[in-house]
Amino acid sequence: MKIAVLMGLTAIALLISIASAMAACALSDVQITGWKWRLENGYVIGLGEIMTGCVTPIGVQIQVTIRDATGSLLDVKEEWPASIRNIPPGDPYPFKTRLREVKGTAAVEVRAIDLRRWDER
Repeated sequence: MKIAVLMGLTAIALLISIASAMAACALSDVQITGWKWRLENGYVIGLGEIMTGCVTPIGVQIQVTIRDATGSLLDVKEEWPASIRNIPPGDPYPFKTRLREVKGTAAVEVRAIDLRRWDER
């Protein structure tokens, strides 16, 4: 009985620890640097680096938007550049994204929209 209680308390402590680590990481802790884009062979190619100031490694989802000269939305794409891998804190993670070119493309923006801690195996 004592072992079962101890195991239960250990599991609860682990969950609180994981929740604390997640709470310690917010979208405001993520920066996308060096963002550049170009038109190439009918595609919009975007390059940048993701940096996190999180305490633990974390997965980052980005959103790429294409706008025309008036600022109207032409296309949008959401993706996890590191797939199901966590990005280590403080290490730049280079990424590349590709969308079909839309007539009238004048601006391509990128921002972090979600965080997820992937299971480490």
